[in-house]
Amino acid sequence: MSEVIRQVVDEIVRISSLEVAKMMGMTSKDGHRDLIRKIEKINIVFDSEKIPNEIYWLEGEYENRGKFYKEYLVSKKGCEFLAHKTTGEKGVLFTAKYMERFEEMERIIKEQKLELSARDKGILDIVNSKSDIEQAIAIKTFEEVVTAPLIETIEEQKPDVQFANRIRTDGRKVYSISQASKLLKLPYGRNKLMENLRNLKILQLNNEPYQTYIDRDYLLVELNETGNKLVVSPRITGKGMKWLENKLRDKLLTLA
Repeated sequence: MSEVIRQVVDEIVRISSLEVAKMMGMTSKDGHRDLIRKIEKINIVFDSEKIPNEIYWLEGEYENRGKFYKEYLVSKKGCEFLAHKTTGEKGVLFTAKYMERFEEMERIIKEQKLELSARDKGILDIVNSKSDIEQAIAIKTFEEVVTAPLIETIEEQKPDVQFANRIRTDGRKVYSISQASKLLKLPYGRNKLMENLRNLKILQLNNEPYQTYIDRDYLLVELNETGNKLVVSPRITGKGMKWLENKLRDKLLTLA
């Protein structure tokens, strides 16, 4: 379930720039770094014209032997853009490879979604909502199809127990933004940390994590029961807490 959510949470399938570099024939020692530089030069042009680059690629990190290195998670549209910049036989071969790769990934995701339970499908519908109206409809459907029967069962078995089920994609320990602020010993609380994470492009405007940080297993989306409503909340994994402590704490302190 967690892998499906990570791949489709923003409804855009992406592949690592490491894989893209190989597809483009950039197999030398500096091949991936050359691709990173190429993407960042394009980003300068995008930024000057206020063109959002998130639809093409998202900055991320990958781990190798305990060290973190920069990468980009490239969408199909991003590969199309790079293909237009690649001429001759290399461009033709790259186009064929990335099209085959994305078709394979989209087929696998489609098959996995068909196998999801009603609960998991409901979670995906809520997470992938593009507007407040869509999210409201998805939450209402989830409550009718999944939550209401659970509440009824619990009330029958334990009438005096309040229903407060936390829905996550797994059973690991995760941390709220408030807990993270305290553990990192930051001089501010939840709201300011949320604002800083949005400014650093870690959280989106609706406070959902960007796909790259879900892929890196730093953050995940959690649904919480509050009264009769479901609220989407970002949560930080243990791995994510280590990443924040080692990589971002100093930066977060300067944003106090």
